[in-house]
Amino acid sequence: MNQHGFTLIELLIVVAIIGVLAAIAVPNFLNAQTRAKVARVMGDHQALGSAMEMYMIDHNDYPWPIGNGQGHSSYSVYVEYLHELTTPVPYIASVAYTDIFKPQREKTNWYPDKTIFSYQYVSYNGSWARLSNVSAAMNGQYYKGYCVSSYGPDHGANGVEWYPIVHDPGSIYDPSNGLVSNGDIGRFGGAVKTATIHGG
Repeated sequence: MNQHGFTLIELLIVVAIIGVLAAIAVPNFLNAQTRAKVARVMGDHQALGSAMEMYMIDHNDYPWPIGNGQGHSSYSVYVEYLHELTTPVPYIASVAYTDIFKPQREKTNWYPDKTIFSYQYVSYNGSWARLSNVSAAMNGQYYKGYCVSSYGPDHGANGVEWYPIVHDPGSIYDPSNGLVSNGDIGRFGGAVKTATIHGG
């Protein structure tokens, strides 16, 4: 009885085919992961946007936070500190969101080690707008609007909250530039609704 095994050439061909399939499959898998994360962020931002609009109906303004000690400025705030959205009226069940695209330390070197990275929130009529550099850029013209933002797949702070003021397209995440491209994922509301990026 003759036993026939694989020749070296046949084994090399099989290995090459497996390598080609892996080279195709792995990037597609990673891209699918990134797309899912971006979709999650946009879904979170949409839920927060709905809560903001309901808050606006009752208070005729968006939340106007005073800083909480987190972040690079005492006048910017993270969504998880917007308790006025949950109490006394629950506009949203919880604000305990964590940004799935937590920034890399070297790209945001002004943050303390124990910073909790939720989505960032700024009000264009609130305390953030009254910062001297922001107020100067806005020429003292404040308007009822907000920005909720995520650091995006590049895990860096690109300043999307400045977009309605300086219109820098480089601050906006755009998947057409590649799934892991520069820019933050931002949702705008109120007087800056027209600046809404990707998913409105």
